[in-house]
Amino acid sequence: RMDIHRFFPMEFIDSLELITNYNFQDVRFVKGSNNKKFVPGVPRHQAGGGFLIGFFKYFDFSLLYRYYGAQFAINDVGNTVTPNKHFSVLDAKLAFKHNNLEIYAGLNNILNEYYSPYLVYSSFSGNSAYFPAPGRNFDVGMSLKF
Repeated sequence: RMDIHRFFPMEFIDSLELITNYNFQDVRFVKGSNNKKFVPGVPRHQAGGGFLIGFFKYFDFSLLYRYYGAQFAINDVGNTVTPNKHFSVLDAKLAFKHNNLEIYAGLNNILNEYYSPYLVYSSFSGNSAYFPAPGRNFDVGMSLKF
């Protein structure tokens, strides 16, 4: 365990966690007429990173970045339609934690990115329907663990 005060000589900081991940998914059909085609709705690349900082004993602040690569539309098992665009999102959260209680406020999609995490293809009509995600938004909440 590393002493964080060695790098950040601020006594109010209790902890610092750096978070990172990367997923590569090569998910394809293995039989039938769509053999070797990508399974729709599954991005090949996903990544994330950020930090969580604890301070004044009871508070946490996190800033998290998430990246999702392009993916074929739901129902497009033949991979015939142009895939959905890749997108990234930046979220922040401030939380007060004491014993089993947590009260938090979050700011999601800080950069107000416009993206559609879900794209659905209709083989009947040949049309694609985009389901847009919300722009910048806030959430507040409370949890009690028992």
